[in-house]
Amino acid sequence: MGSKYRGRALHATIERLSRMIITQPDRRLLKLFVREHAPLLQGDLLDVGGQDGKRYREFFSHARSFRSLDPDHCYNPDIVADAENIPLPDASVDGILCMEVLMYIPNLEKAVREMARILKPGGRLLCSTSLMAAP
Repeated sequence: MGSKYRGRALHATIERLSRMIITQPDRRLLKLFVREHAPLLQGDLLDVGGQDGKRYREFFSHARSFRSLDPDHCYNPDIVADAENIPLPDASVDGILCMEVLMYIPNLEKAVREMARILKPGGRLLCSTSLMAAP
C-alpha cells in the first residue's frame, strides 16, 4: 500500500511540475541590459566566456566582427582559451563583452589585465558579474 501511495504522489507531483513555467529572470534582464548597451560597442568585438557567442550575437549585427572566447571547446567558441591567457595581439579589439563570467575566473586580476591588453585605446568593456555567485 505504501509504494502505491508514493507512486500516486509522485505522479501528482510530476503532473504539477509539467504545468509550471520555469524562467531565469536574471538571464532575461541581462539580455535587456546587453541589448540596451550594445550600440556602445563598435568594430571588432570579443565575447569573453561567451560559449558559442549565440546568446548575445543578435545584438551586435552592427559590429565589424563578433567572436566568442571560451575555455571549453565543447561549446564551439571562435577562440578556445581562458580569459587569463587570451591568444590575441595587444590592442586588437574595439570592444569586449563579458557577462556573468568574472566570478568563475581563478585569477581575476590576470584576466582583467588580459582584457585591458587586447583592447584598443578608447575601446570599451561591457561587463556584468554577480557577487552572489562568487565561489
